[in-house]
This record gives sequence, structure tokens and C-alpha cells, in this order.
Amino acid sequence: MFGANREEDADYLFLEEVRPFSNWPWSELEVAGAVCRVLASLHRFRPARAEVFSDWDYEEELRQSAASTLAVALQARDSNGQRLWRRLGDLRRVVSALPVMREALRTDEAIIHGDMHPGNVLVRRRGRAKQVVLIDWARARIGSPLEDLASWLHSLGCWEPNARRRHDTLLQMYLRARGDSRAITAGLRQRYWYASACNGLAGAIRYHLTVLGDAGTSAELRYHSSRALAEWERVIRRVAAILATTSRH
Repeated sequence: MFGANREEDADYLFLEEVRPFSNWPWSELEVAGAVCRVLASLHRFRPARAEVFSDWDYEEELRQSAASTLAVALQARDSNGQRLWRRLGDLRRVVSALPVMREALRTDEAIIHGDMHPGNVLVRRRGRAKQVVLIDWARARIGSPLEDLASWLHSLGCWEPNARRRHDTLLQMYLRARGDSRAITAGLRQRYWYASACNGLAGAIRYHLTVLGDAGTSAELRYHSSRALAEWERVIRRVAAILATTSRH
């Protein structure tokens, strides 16, 4: 942002124009990894005062969103009357465990973007280099860096096969950029999947259930939501299994 100007009838923001070199650069592992490194750089920053984002009670918003997601899942059905969300027990377990997951994620907090997906990332050329630019900061807040990372890798993996195959490679790129050269530990992986489930409960799962439950949804939108919902079911199933294992110990 170059500047801002407030007048009586409007506020004006002066923004730099960013021209991406490609609409879909994510098949290149190095470009997808560059986003991980930018996130690592962002996550080094911690606000001097916690009240910077104090007017947004994200935790309460997430709690309400999770409850609404479960309610929608209980009712959502396809045109044949079949449930759109098949494993309700897994979803119930994960929603019930939300306070436990949120507590686990508080071990490392920083300023996060809050809405990481390919639509909010542009890549432009700067000489011979490719530069990552993050846009749409409306959901920026204090939170777990893993929420940003899980959101990025999950959304990218839904649509880019190479990123899906190289998931752990991208995760390690992020860790190295944060100065952590250790292997991916079981504890880190558990918190990562907790973060991913929280992202889904924040609204994504409910959105796709609503789209698929609407008889007027276009075929194209139905295809995208069906594919995305299957990925979220995989996340919730995995987290439910983690919770079941930890509750036995």
C-alpha cells in the first residue's frame, strides 16, 4: 500500500498494481515453496501489543462456526436424500474436541494471514526472480502459524497434483525457512492436522455442504465443491483418528 487518504464521503487506498506472470504457477515446486518461505518470514513477527487485534474474538467465532457446521452436516442431503457428510461420528468428535485442539495450537502464536489459498497469492517477475505477493488480508489476526501453513498446503493440494505428492517437502521448506531443520515430529504433525481441521470448521466445510445441498447449484460449482468436500472429509477422518488415539493414552 502506497498510502491512504480519508475524505468526508470516502476512504481511498493507493495500492501497487501487481501483474502475475501466470494464472497457475503452482505446478513448479519451487514457486509453491516460495510461498512457504514468505509465510515463514511473516510468522517471525509478533505484535508488541496483543490488543492490536483485540476487537475480533476469533475463538468465539470459530466455536460458533464449528457448531453451525455440525448442524448443517446433520441436515445436508443430496437429491437422492443421502447425507452429504457420511461420517458424522468423526465430525462430532472433532467439533467436541475443538477446545483441546485450540489449546494445543497456542504453543506458538504469531501474526498470520488467516486466509491462505491460491486465490490470495500472486507471483510476479522481478528481473529474473519470481516474487510472491500475498493479498486479501481481511482475516489477518494472531494465531498459530500452522493455520496458515495447513490452509496453504491443503488448498493447493486439492488442485495441484505435484503439490499433493510433495506435501512433506513443502512442509520442510517452511520449517527450514523458520530456522527449524529438525525432521517432522509426531507432535508437529498432530498440531498441523489440528490446524487444518480448525480451518475447515471455520466455514469451508459448511460452505461446500450448502453448495451441494442447493438444487440450483451449477454443475461446475457442484463439481468443485464435491471435490473439496471429499478432501475435508479426509482431514476430519484423520483428526478423529488422532483424537481417538490420544484419548486412550
